[in-house]
Amino acid sequence: MPKTCPQCHSRNPSSNDICQECGASLTTDQNKQTSPQMPPMPPELPQRRAGRKNAGKKFRAPQRDPERSRAGRELKSFRTFMLGFQGIIWIAAFILGSSAGFVFADWFLGDESIPALSLFLILACSILFVLGALNLKKNPLAWSLAFAIPLTLYFGQPLLFRSEIGEFPLLIILMAWGGVMAGLQVRTFLQEHPELRLDPSPRSTQKMLLTGTLILTLFLLLGAGVRWGGSKMENVEARAPSSSAQEPKVPLDPLLRQFERAWKAKDLQALGALYPKRLASRGRRLGARLEKHGFEDFPALDRGPALEHKGLFQRRAVYETEAGKIQLVYRFVDGKWEMVALRM
Repeated sequence: MPKTCPQCHSRNPSSNDICQECGASLTTDQNKQTSPQMPPMPPELPQRRAGRKNAGKKFRAPQRDPERSRAGRELKSFRTFMLGFQGIIWIAAFILGSSAGFVFADWFLGDESIPALSLFLILACSILFVLGALNLKKNPLAWSLAFAIPLTLYFGQPLLFRSEIGEFPLLIILMAWGGVMAGLQVRTFLQEHPELRLDPSPRSTQKMLLTGTLILTLFLLLGAGVRWGGSKMENVEARAPSSSAQEPKVPLDPLLRQFERAWKAKDLQALGALYPKRLASRGRRLGARLEKHGFEDFPALDRGPALEHKGLFQRRAVYETEAGKIQLVYRFVDGKWEMVALRM
């Protein structure tokens, strides 16, 4: 192996002890170069020394702020309560939304016994409840009030007339105002802890409106589908009657004669009395419906109605008048015929 001179850096044969160029000694430097040397030991880190000193001791977790821990537990309990209250609002929105769809289907089928104002109020409350369920965590106090006030006005009507209120309506009112009190507590809690939020992932306004529209449309379609399916099932009985079912033997003519006499006498009260007690509200609204459709003058009826069978337990009597057709729908309930609808 050639030797390198430390002075002039020229290469020399391995047998030379003196550089052939400058005469410098090659023995000492070569020994230093070729002698194996151990790498220096790195200095021990302070963390390792500290770890060795603490070896065998138990690990102690850093202490948390007790006030912050208590606030976290309270926030978790508020979220759990609001989640349950949100479910109650969703149930109310579903009932009202499907009811509005049911009434819309009734109108489409020709039964306008429920006034437009009632339909508007049902639809408005269903929209309000859907928005309340979606935004309850953003502002619990405001939207719980928006849920409690309409329910109190509706179920608390008997109190205005000094009559008794049922246990179920009273329970609904108390439950709604319990949600209002909880919303007030949440508002106070969030004011004391502004760094905390009840809703960790709030929706944008555009996304919230789109979601509410889709859900309300679904509720309306469900209600309308139930009403439409019920009317179809009534017609199925006429096509495929059960072998065990028998056609009622109670005649319908006396009820038709009562209607004809009340119509000729222009007795609105007698016409309203033809409805059963459970449908007495339809009889009270009959005058407004007659005026709406142009029948307030009670135009003359034809001699006899055209009777249509809609299954074993339903009949439809159609009268022709100068102002248009009048349809009377009768159903056989509890062994007798009842007039359930008067359509124009």
